[in-house]
Amino acid sequence: MEIPNTGNVLIDFWSPQCGPCVALSPIIDQIDKDFEDLTVIKINCVDDLAIAQGFGVMALPTLIFQKDGEVVKTLVGMQMKHNIVEVIENL
Repeated sequence: MEIPNTGNVLIDFWSPQCGPCVALSPIIDQIDKDFEDLTVIKINCVDDLAIAQGFGVMALPTLIFQKDGEVVKTLVGMQMKHNIVEVIENL
């Protein structure tokens, strides 16, 4: 999987066995619809463990926000939608 190195990107590291990840999924889907200038990528850590390791993911869910290829913020654990939106609006 290729991650864009331009623009605003939200990478959602998740697993189907992770309850908080499954609960967060519809929030991420809605954010993807709400922000046209944001690229949302979901990485299933069961299938793509090497990518997660490359980003230093140690716990799930992990949300990594990038601006033009640079990591600018990381959120770990279940998040409220307004917390995620606040990060996006400040990218």
